[in-house]
Amino acid sequence: MLQTKRLILDEVRGSDVETLNAIRNDPEVRIHLPTRAPESLDTTAGLIERMNEANRRQEGLNFAIRLLDARLIGFIGLWAIHPAERWGEIGFLIGKDYWNQGYAKEALGASLPVFQARGDCDEIRAVVHQDNVYSLRLLARFGFTQISISGEMPGFEIHRLATTAPAPERTGSVAP
Repeated sequence: MLQTKRLILDEVRGSDVETLNAIRNDPEVRIHLPTRAPESLDTTAGLIERMNEANRRQEGLNFAIRLLDARLIGFIGLWAIHPAERWGEIGFLIGKDYWNQGYAKEALGASLPVFQARGDCDEIRAVVHQDNVYSLRLLARFGFTQISISGEMPGFEIHRLATTAPAPERTGSVAP
């Protein structure tokens, strides 16, 4: 578990499925996702299961993003780790009602040093839709640079951060 001034980052729970499904199915959120079709509760439950299984197997590190009152507002994770190539992919999603309040910055600031400290990735990549200017700016603030345009997902850019140096912006702390 990680805790910041305003957030708790902990395990995504099965009981989070309805809230997470509502966030992922919000049309204003979906336009920034590679899969734009609405998803079922079963699909979201499968996502939660895969995130937690990756955590258990130490093949990823995924967190629910919660306000201090335990309300789920999104998630952040290092998934899709490619050990042979020594890189992993980071992703985050915040519910629309919580945009532009610094929560993504706070969650990224708390989790990125933990992702970097894993030691199994020389770089962390993020795949971001080219119209998602807020996420693009946030990644740039943390030192990510664009390396390519995704050929598999039109409209998406790939950004990377070398993990050999600490993230430029650090907010939050690891809870004991």
